Amino acid sequence: AASDVYKRQTTLKPQATLIINVRYLDSFVLGGGYRLNEGIIANAEYHMNQQFSIGYSYDYSLGDIGAFSSGSHELGLLYYFGYKLNTISPRDF
Repeated sequence: AASDVYKRQTTLKPQATLIINVRYLDSFVLGGGYRLNEGIIANAEYHMNQQFSIGYSYDYSLGDIGAFSSGSHELGLLYYFGYKLNTISPRDF
């Protein structure tokens, strides 16, 4: 799956990002992307079940800040709202 993001803030110049992710066995996602004139992105995600996921992303800067930084790491814990469990108790999922 591919996604693109166009971000504009009043204090910063506009930014376009293209990310391509590949899903394997409905549990694993690996991907990468490019932020126009700014950086390269690598990401991974693991879906523990249909409601919870954990993800990691690394951004390597190609812009002016690249001389002062070796990149940035991001960890994410994702919770998907609206998923209904077929169980008697919420503790049983």
